[in-house]
Amino acid sequence: MDEPTARVLHPQPAPAGDPPHTGNRAVDEVLEACRGLAALDPAEQLARLDAAEQALTGILDSSRDGLVPVLPDLAPGIEQAS
Repeated sequence: MDEPTARVLHPQPAPAGDPPHTGNRAVDEVLEACRGLAALDPAEQLARLDAAEQALTGILDSSRDGLVPVLPDLAPGIEQAS
């Protein structure tokens, strides 16, 4: 696995002094690792995009773990996630 693909799969947080562009430093790192895709061959583009999808899915899943569930009686019509 090349270094840019590894950065997509294992994002490192930006230094504390740098504000995140997207509001999430891990997402910023994944997006940064995807720069320059047009210059790569299609197989490498696909590998990087697959790695980015995995990383972003992991970030989303970990973010969901921290969410407070919506109580059904406070939000009628919204079903609880199982």
